[in-house]
Amino acid sequence: MESTIGEILMSNNNYRFFKTYSISLNDKEKENLYNEYVLRVALSSGGFETPLSYDDYFNQDGFYERINMRCLHCRYRQTLHFSIYKHLIRSNEITFPSDICPKCNKEHFVPEDIYNTLMNNIIK
Repeated sequence: MESTIGEILMSNNNYRFFKTYSISLNDKEKENLYNEYVLRVALSSGGFETPLSYDDYFNQDGFYERINMRCLHCRYRQTLHFSIYKHLIRSNEITFPSDICPKCNKEHFVPEDIYNTLMNNIIK
């Protein structure tokens, strides 16, 4: 079976212009995270929404994949769930994540790999 260019570019958490990484959680961390999720669902829906089952929650596509983001303006750094961007990249709507910085509110929040590339090229 042949791979498409998109599959090759996105294999092993290596995308064309940036990298992501996977985390692992022990059973206690999973239990705490799931309990927080159930509480958030109950509070946000007033008890009318049913949370995902434990297995469904942890089997979501890209659940364990993370990306380091950095602001080009204020240099704020944060690690985020990559799943919020993954579907946009897979559908070729965006080439790399770009978002509003939670600290300075400028639309300059990009993957740290891209941040480093841009800053190295500007400094040189």
